[in-house]
Parts: sequence; structure tokens; C-alpha cells
Amino acid sequence: MGLIVKLKAPAVKQSSQSIETAQSRRLRVAAVAQRMRVSYLVQKDTVLGAQVLHRGSPVAMSEAMAEAARLRADPDVEWAVPNEIMLPAAVAQPVPDAGSYSGRFWARSRLASGPGVADFPAAWNFLQYKSLTAVATAVLDSGIVDSSHPDFSGRLYTGYDFVSDATSARDSNGRDPDPTDPGDWDSVACPADPLTCSSWHGTLVTSMLTAPSDSTFSAPASTSVRMGPGILASLQTQNVVLPVRIGGAQGAASNDIIEAMYWAAGVSFSGSPPPPALPARVISLSYGSPGDCLGGSNTVDALYRNAISTLRALGVVVVGSAGNGDGNVGYVGPSKPASCQGMIAATGLRANGAKASYANLVNGTRSGQCFFGVAVASGDDGQPLALVGNTGQTSPLATQLIGGISGTSFSAPQVAGVASLMLALNPSLSSVDVAHRIMLSSRVFPAPESQACGPGETGICNCTEGTCGKGVLDAAAALALALNPREFEEGVCPSIAVRAAVSSGGGGGGGSVDGLSLFGLVLALALGLRQRLKSGKP
Repeated sequence: MGLIVKLKAPAVKQSSQSIETAQSRRLRVAAVAQRMRVSYLVQKDTVLGAQVLHRGSPVAMSEAMAEAARLRADPDVEWAVPNEIMLPAAVAQPVPDAGSYSGRFWARSRLASGPGVADFPAAWNFLQYKSLTAVATAVLDSGIVDSSHPDFSGRLYTGYDFVSDATSARDSNGRDPDPTDPGDWDSVACPADPLTCSSWHGTLVTSMLTAPSDSTFSAPASTSVRMGPGILASLQTQNVVLPVRIGGAQGAASNDIIEAMYWAAGVSFSGSPPPPALPARVISLSYGSPGDCLGGSNTVDALYRNAISTLRALGVVVVGSAGNGDGNVGYVGPSKPASCQGMIAATGLRANGAKASYANLVNGTRSGQCFFGVAVASGDDGQPLALVGNTGQTSPLATQLIGGISGTSFSAPQVAGVASLMLALNPSLSSVDVAHRIMLSSRVFPAPESQACGPGETGICNCTEGTCGKGVLDAAAALALALNPREFEEGVCPSIAVRAAVSSGGGGGGGSVDGLSLFGLVLALALGLRQRLKSGKP
């Protein structure tokens, strides 16, 4: 969706212009674009003092890369990168009449469903009679279609819509304070091809977290409007999810995602909306694109790395879907930004603990470099999930239990939900503590299939630590570890085999954009100091 461009500071500043105004930046960017023959219709301020330029519709990646290269050749430009579009990591679209109680297997016990589930009932039992602190979990997705539904009512903080392109947003105004999902249907292929009609993806993901303890399933499945308790059911009678809309009809532009990440964590930037009432300690992101997040300063990877570094300095846990390969078999590595250093990459399993056919591989042996990975059941052929969604194709109709769902999109919120419950138990934990303990507490992968996963086998296969993450997410075991005192400071990359703090540090890859992470770290430290002063903590 166009380019993200950062100008160098003016060579000479008059005393009356010690701070460059937004208007002067816009004029300078316009002059650079004209000199370097880059046309655009839309220009807006964004994070890090940069500008977004685009023509009002997506362009081919090769064209965006060529334009970014021309801009970087101008002496006034510090960096310029393509504003890459990310897509949701769902394999199957909702089927309105296919929901069933069997599709709730992901939220049932390990004994009832199989070794691939997180066993949330055991976690809920563990949390009984324990004191829990309010925690906001930001779901960066396509928004919520019906906030009045009983599985969402009273469970949502006031969110925001960061889809800046009005055409993709389908709400006539682009970015605004309303995260309602108007639908993401393909205007050409829908309704002839039902798989191209509105997914209501954000509603599905959010329902996994918000459904309260009194939510009940009512047979028959095709008429049930409620799902049963969600992951955060133990946080009763309070808001739990901050809905942040980043995905529209054309996917999610990286710039919109990055702005939403900063905002959800309470970090302001040029043109940012008022901060959320309770900044998020956990972010769940189920959008991505192929890539290892190791690109240099000429790619959007560096902006993701900087954002994650800043959020981690604030103690924010960021969980991303590992991605779905080509939809039939997985790729050998997670998609970005789940592949970025410091994130938890969540990949998918079948109920029996084998890797889901579509799920991308994740190396779970790299925590010493702050790459974290874990796996959990996320549906597959013959065993789809059932979640709260909507029956409308191009506009919302009935919000109810929906079936036919699978994808690593639904692994990320499960890991994020466990992270939030850990922080509700022990708010002093660092983001490193949370990621490390989720991996330490994970269960050893079973071996129900005949072939092990590896570069030559990325379909249904037996997982190892090197192919699906450290192990199977174990919600109750992670909560038990959360009760232990804080061990790691932010930025530390712990060895998975070591329980004491280590001295090795983390950090993102190279490139001039990454140099801006110093700005993010300073800002994060300042915000943290301000919060401590307000609370009276040393």
C-alpha cells in the first residue's frame, strides 16, 4: 500500500524553526517525490516522524520496491520502505450452519480432546480463589461485528479503527474511533465463491478470549448464539479485550499494523488518537506474510523490529500467528511479523498433537536469541473449530456459533490468553519472563504420525522442538510458573534450559531504520519511569 518515507533532518534550522512542523515535512516529501518521479494521491504522518504515500490502491511489490529505491537515492531521504500488506492466517472461511459442540474441542480438557489442546479447564480450576489484576489484551484484527452480543458485552475496552485507506476500510472515512467490522468480502468474487465473502475474522478470534464464564452452548449447533466460556473467563465481570481494527477488504497495511501496536501499548506518535484507558500488556496479531523478518533497512521488517523492541521495553508480550503455508501444507519457517525477534510465534496442531497440515514450522530452540515458539490445536481438515462469528456475506446478519474454521490465526489468541492470565496473576513479570515460562511449561510433543516434521515434510507430521516450537501449550502449567518471582529484565534472551537470569542481551537486526530503536527504547523507559512515579514504586 505505497511507501513509508522518513526524511533526514534539515541541514540548517533557524532558531524560530528548531522543530520541523508537520506541514513543512509534507512539503519536503512532496518535493522529493516530484524530483524522483514518484506519484501519490494520499499522504499522512505516521510513527517515527515518517510519512505514508500511496495512490489510493495497492501496487505490485516490485513497483513499490523500485519507487522506494528511487526515493532513497535522494539526499533528503533517510529511508524509504514498501508498505507491505499482511493477510489473516485463516485457512477456511466460516460456514454458518456447520458449528457443533465438537468444534469446541480446543477449549475442552486434554482428556476429552487430545494432547494437542492447551487444557483451559485445568487453568480455570487453577485460578479459582486467586486474586487477579485487570489486564488488557489487544486483538489486532478486522474488528468486531457485534459488540452487544452476550459473549462480548461488558468484555471490551474502547478500541480503535486503524485502517487508514477508506476503500479497504469500507466505512467511508478510514481511520476512526469505531473498530466495528463492516465486512471484508471480495467485491468481484463474492457471493459466487463463498470463501471470498466476509470472514468476520476479528470476531472469531476475539470470541476465543471474551466469552464469559456464564456463556453456554445450546444445541442444535446451527442455532446456538453462544460458545461457552472463553480463555479469559476467569477475569469475571470486567473488560478483557481491546479491539483494534487493522484489517480491511484488502488485508492490513504494515503501517496501520505498526501504528496500532504502538497505540495499543500506550505509546503516542504524530497524529495518534487518545491512548486507551488501560494500555495492553499483551497483543495478539493473526495477520502476516511470508518472510523471516531479517530484511535490512530497505524493508518494512526493520519497522516491525523497532516496534517490537519498543513494546518489549514496556513489558508488552506480542504473539503472532506462524502462518498457514499455501493453505494445504506449511512452509519451513513462520511468517512475519511472527518471525521477528522478541515475538512468540504460535503454530497449529491437530487434536492428537500432530502438526496441522497447513501450519508453518517454527524452530523452538532459539530462545537464546529471543525467538520464541510454541504450538496448540487450531483446527484442520476433519476437525474444524467452532467460534462466535457471523452469517452475513457482504453485511452482518446473525452473530452466532460458526463452524468450518481452522488456521494459525486461532493459535495466537490461545497463547495470548495464557500470557494475559499469567500477568493477571503476577503483573510484575517481564515480557521475557512470560515468553520463557510459556515455553518452559509446554508439554513434550506426542508422536501419533509415521513421519517427523522437517524441511522435506511440512504437512501432517510429528512435531519436534526444532519444527513446531518448544512444545504444546499447557495453560495450567504456565500459570503455575507465573507465580514465581520475576527473573529476567526486558531485552534479555534466556536459554530455554536455564532458569536464572543470564547476561546476554537481545536486539534487532541491522540497517539504518533499526537505529531508530534507540528512540523507541528511550521513549519506553521514560513512559515506564512516569508510570512508576505515579504508582510510587522505586
